[in-house]
Amino acid sequence: MSVIALRAGAWAATVVPGAGGAIASLRRGSAPVLRETPDDAVLSGDVRRMACYAMLPYANRIADAAFEFGGRRWQLRRNFGDHPHSLHGVGWQRAWQVEAASPTRVRLALRHAGDADWPFPFRAVQEIALEDGLSIRIALTNTDAVAAPAGFGFHPFFPRAPASRADFNAARGWRNGPDMLPARGDLAPVYAVGVDNDFEGWDGIVRIGDTVLRADPVFRWLRLFAPEDRPFIAAEPVTHAANAINRSDTGMTVLAPGETLAGEMRIGIA
Repeated sequence: MSVIALRAGAWAATVVPGAGGAIASLRRGSAPVLRETPDDAVLSGDVRRMACYAMLPYANRIADAAFEFGGRRWQLRRNFGDHPHSLHGVGWQRAWQVEAASPTRVRLALRHAGDADWPFPFRAVQEIALEDGLSIRIALTNTDAVAAPAGFGFHPFFPRAPASRADFNAARGWRNGPDMLPARGDLAPVYAVGVDNDFEGWDGIVRIGDTVLRADPVFRWLRLFAPEDRPFIAAEPVTHAANAINRSDTGMTVLAPGETLAGEMRIGIA
């Protein structure tokens, strides 16, 4: 699997366009800022073991891989083994094309024609750059002749030591039901090991040790995923809640033909 190396000062990153346009590593000096991807995962393009990938044109789960839009019901192909819900959109499971590259930045593009995984055509661009930290900007354009739902997010994995925690401000958290979909907005907005929840009214900042993630206001929600048996914290800036397309109170953006939704995430050291 082809890898692009970026470097700027003490910062270094590797990007794997053919594996969801994912980031395989981000380091500052000798210290990993995101979790390291094993060599065999890079070679095989196993995006689920990468350091960070984009989720689009929706983030997290769609219940039973189905939704209603434009006066009809759409059934998606389930894309996560025997999991009943579809997950993270299509961008993480497709090869991205390199449109431009330099020692410090790369621009990747994905053109989706519409298929059983997502029926609405779109074009997406990722601008990945190193300067004093990492920045990733997504621009998602509706290339269909009709309006289409749209959203996106990032899924960065931060190394977790025993004392690690994620500090953030949000209005409230959504408690999951037994189907792992948000059910009640009565969860305290605090970090805890074992969390896998959406947080509403997020101010766009997460601190994990001396690492700081900042996201544009378009990312109105934060998803935290910190399983007890895994050495990482996934702090995911997203434009909408899980299963938003089936929920009137947390709905996705609707883009007119030719309209674009865009936003940027930055990861640096405090």
